[in-house]
Amino acid sequence: MSDQMNAFRETLVGILFFGALIIVGASTLLLGTLSLESKSTFTVEFPSAAGMRKGDLVQVDGVIMGRVKALDVLDRLAVREVRDDRGDLKKVTVSVSAEIELDKDIVLQDDYFVQIVQSSVLGGQAIQIVRGTSPDVAFESVRDARLVGILQQGALEALSTMLRENETNLSLIIESFKNIVTRIDRGEGSLGKFLTEESFFDYLNAAASEVATFVRQLNEGDGLIPALVNDNELRDNVVEIVSDAREIVEGVNEGRGTIGKLFADSSLYDQIFGLTTDVRSILATLEAGEGALGMLLKDRDLAQDIRDTITGVRGAVAELQKGESLLGRLFYDPRMGEQLAMVVDDVATIVHRVSLGQGTVGQLLMRDDIGEKLSLLFDIVTGAVEDAREAAPISTFANVIFSAF
Repeated sequence: MSDQMNAFRETLVGILFFGALIIVGASTLLLGTLSLESKSTFTVEFPSAAGMRKGDLVQVDGVIMGRVKALDVLDRLAVREVRDDRGDLKKVTVSVSAEIELDKDIVLQDDYFVQIVQSSVLGGQAIQIVRGTSPDVAFESVRDARLVGILQQGALEALSTMLRENETNLSLIIESFKNIVTRIDRGEGSLGKFLTEESFFDYLNAAASEVATFVRQLNEGDGLIPALVNDNELRDNVVEIVSDAREIVEGVNEGRGTIGKLFADSSLYDQIFGLTTDVRSILATLEAGEGALGMLLKDRDLAQDIRDTITGVRGAVAELQKGESLLGRLFYDPRMGEQLAMVVDDVATIVHRVSLGQGTVGQLLMRDDIGEKLSLLFDIVTGAVEDAREAAPISTFANVIFSAF
């Protein structure tokens, strides 16, 4: 009897224990879904559910804040105006509605939009709400609001749409690709020859060998290109030359220097053009035989006279070289040169003495009182001559002149 009672008690305790565990687990699940904050429920109309199910997630600006509480089909199709993810307003035909439950209320700006997106690559849908950034407010609260959303085309659907819209072009591309493959298989074109003809491969192999030989010669040779490759100093010099050339070109482009002005300064170009015109005019004058230079180029008589003059000059030079004439002796006779040097020295001595006021000529040139006396004498003579001319005949005039000396 006691054993039966013990077994009953143990069974009862086990039942109570497992019952308590169940109650605790259920309470945990229920309390995890409960929130002290008031939830916000509203409706969004869509053109299609696109496979969305009850319980799918709802994101607000990328944050999961709720779930789809219920889905329903509208009694009638309706046309609504909605803003897409690019901010453009457009009209859509809605056919289903989704009841959304968020953990808290939100504010929607004027440029908000709602759309159904893929929750993963493998499938599944979610509702994405973007509240917008416009300063104007569309809904101060979404509680009990009725919004309009759009469908975001998935990757596979976008690919399918693109293929459907470009079906003709894709067919042409595939047909062209088939033709290319057929031509290659027949050995046509460079690629076809490369894949089918051994001679073409041999040619490429020979070209590769020549390239390898050329590279080896660059590394081991003594020419200019190997020197540029291996000689750092020469390479630096070439780089410096190229840099200088670049500076020169930049200077020409900026109009610096003579060549730069020729390219940039139109006035200098006009001057050069005018100079060219003048040169052409001068050449035309010469061609016509006008002017001294034109006569030299065109007048045969003048040219013959110049030849005769040159011949005469050559003869005179030959006579000078003989040393027989006076001028020739001046050039070639040493004694004549010595005598000429003596004469020059005497002249220099005389000039020196004159500059010192020595001798009659020196006194006449260097003494101021001699000049004054001569001027007085000439005045006396001039007065006597004038008196004689007025008072006597010619003979008396002569006697007066001679008596003065």
